[in-house]
Amino acid sequence: MLMRLPNSAKAYIPRTKLTDYLLSETYAVGKAKEQQKMFRELDTVVLARDLEKYSLRKGDVGTIVYSYAEGEAFEVEFVTGEGKTVAVVTLSATDIRPIGDEEILHVRTLMPTADLPA
Repeated sequence: MLMRLPNSAKAYIPRTKLTDYLLSETYAVGKAKEQQKMFRELDTVVLARDLEKYSLRKGDVGTIVYSYAEGEAFEVEFVTGEGKTVAVVTLSATDIRPIGDEEILHVRTLMPTADLPA
């Protein structure tokens, strides 16, 4: 059964209601919706900060292998060029970002954790 909204031609939702409320990063419900919209399992993401414990650097590329309830956290796998897993790390949405359409991947040598400066 299709229901029509009365006066739908006059319906108006202010942009701020969408951005400041429904998709807000600070409003609990909106934050979860925004994170779900941004990240899904098997998405390629970019690390937003260094993770020295795992020899990972800001800009390293990983894949979301699991998304926890409402996008509050993600398991992200980082691999070498040969496909060997370097780390699977639980990260928040602020620790990762989507890869941009105009970005290009870059290769670097993985520094073993033991070789990192103290």
